[in-house]
Amino acid sequence: PSDLVPWLSGVLNPKRNQSPTRTDKNYDYYLDYQFNKKWDGGAQITTGLTYEHIRTFSGETEEVHQSDNVAAYMQYDQRFWDRLSVSAGVRAEYYRIDKHYREADTKVFGSKIPFRPVFRAGLNYQLADYSFLRTSFGQGYRNPSITEKYLGGVGVYPNYNVQPEKGFNAELGFKQGYKAGNLQGFADVAAFYTQYKDMVEFQFGLFNNADLSMINSVTDAIQMLKNGKGFGIGAQFHNVSKAQIYGMEI
Repeated sequence: PSDLVPWLSGVLNPKRNQSPTRTDKNYDYYLDYQFNKKWDGGAQITTGLTYEHIRTFSGETEEVHQSDNVAAYMQYDQRFWDRLSVSAGVRAEYYRIDKHYREADTKVFGSKIPFRPVFRAGLNYQLADYSFLRTSFGQGYRNPSITEKYLGGVGVYPNYNVQPEKGFNAELGFKQGYKAGNLQGFADVAAFYTQYKDMVEFQFGLFNNADLSMINSVTDAIQMLKNGKGFGIGAQFHNVSKAQIYGMEI
């Protein structure tokens, strides 16, 4: 009962929280230029340039990180004999975070250049009036974000060693049209195979607060406690060496 009056007074007249506000700020600048050209013979070329600059400020850690992404791309499309459609493209990207210029690089004649190319191609052939055979292949990759690599957050630990994930996808498919009375539609069957390398995954566990490394065993955690060192509980982004997805769709 003696706490009731102070509690009621605090409810009716709450005090303002004087703790400083910690605000995160993020700025994203994006520019894209695209050029397209068609010819009477059915050929078409699409090419362009993309630039993106991101600046992130963390109110929690008072850190500033910046990234730049520059890309050039080109795609060729053409239809032959009114039955075969061909598409092929390539995209080269440069990406950096702060002064780490080699987030992605490629070996050319033994030398590393800070660009990563990705390729894609596809064919679609019309076997009959309502029968289509197709095949495609495409590469892809994703660079770790500023948050995944440097900032972390509440219960999330940064990982300076996380690498870009990359992979490819291949598909072979067949589509057949049908008509039965007033009922008409398409039946489609496709087989696909996808492979990832260095896929980025979210892992939970115990962490060494001194160097932000993940504790891999209970023995190591006990030894840290014996040495008078504390550890944290949270999550961190890591690379999985290899992952595969394959199957069929009907």
